[in-house]
Amino acid sequence: MTLQWFQVCGHGRKATGMPTPWGTQIAVALAAGSLLAVQAPAQAQNMVDNIIRSQCLKAVNKDVKASGKPAPEGMPEYTCECVVQQIKQKKSIEQAQVICKNSATSKYNL
Repeated sequence: MTLQWFQVCGHGRKATGMPTPWGTQIAVALAAGSLLAVQAPAQAQNMVDNIIRSQCLKAVNKDVKASGKPAPEGMPEYTCECVVQQIKQKKSIEQAQVICKNSATSKYNL
């Protein structure tokens, strides 16, 4: 599965799509977390949240680096926390991505 993420090049313009495989990594994290949830629900959820956040940050930082421009302060963390929260609300990875991309684009005037 290849998902689109946004590129932080051209501040002041709408974000544009850029394929990244982070959705696959998040899907694996969700599957692993669901196996752990049988034993310790709260601990497993925290682990899944941390894995999602970590994979998201790697993908966003890679996209920012590829753009050649620095990310606005706090933007990667804001975006990835949004992704975690959207997935907790039972949004798909694709839905979380769109919601959070739009939210970060608006908040950081990208």
